[in-house]
Amino acid sequence: MRAKRLAVITAMLATACWFAVGDPVDTNSAAGGSPVSGRPWRNSLGMEFVPIPGTNLLFGKWETRVQDYAAFVQREGRKWKESRVPQGPTHPAVNVTWDDALAFCAWLTERELKVGFLPAGCRYRLPWDLEWSLAVGLGPETGKTPFKRNGEIKGVYPWDGPFPPLTGAGNYAPVREVDTYPYTAPVGSFSTNRYGIYDLGGNVSELCLDGWLDGSFAPGPGDKTLRGGSWFHSTPWHLASSAREKVANNFDDIRIGFRVVLELPAR
Repeated sequence: MRAKRLAVITAMLATACWFAVGDPVDTNSAAGGSPVSGRPWRNSLGMEFVPIPGTNLLFGKWETRVQDYAAFVQREGRKWKESRVPQGPTHPAVNVTWDDALAFCAWLTERELKVGFLPAGCRYRLPWDLEWSLAVGLGPETGKTPFKRNGEIKGVYPWDGPFPPLTGAGNYAPVREVDTYPYTAPVGSFSTNRYGIYDLGGNVSELCLDGWLDGSFAPGPGDKTLRGGSWFHSTPWHLASSAREKVANNFDDIRIGFRVVLELPAR
């Protein structure tokens, strides 16, 4: 299995637009040049981003893919646990911890800044919990922390309509019988929401920047915040847009991945 995965990663990297400082960068891969508030954009790895009204950031259209994370692992020589479920290059990367996701964001920011692909003042990071809420279309939440906001808004789901999800609404647990994927699915396999974002419900649950109990950013040990249902989930509670879970900074799982946002310079 390890040899097979190495072969898959090698094949992906042969065609992926990944780089280190000094590597050539396809400057035409960005949609419209440098990232601008309010406009879609595509980065050097082919990751696509869309604007969210009311924010000064661009939100990842889909979850970070196997091929995106593999570029980081290969270049930095990092270890990455073998997935126990079958995955292709465009499936969401799993078995990634909160610490790993931060390292990926820092690596990609540094590389694109140094080669001039990103303007000064831009950076990749995980979304804050409330930014994720905006992206999924939730109304105002009154809780001061992810823990306090957990499940606060009832009966709102990432798809249009009540529970249960209809066929094709997303990649959820097989018991729901709404899709044909037993585990993860290629990103972009289902419909987007109003902002053009895929899989805010289904596929994998997504790491956020916040600490679980205090809502602040604190690197190192502690419980962090997880948003969105996954291919493993089926209940109204887990699939609700306001549902959260806590997850240790060093915990990984085959149902957990992450989405990246691009923070733009202050206006």
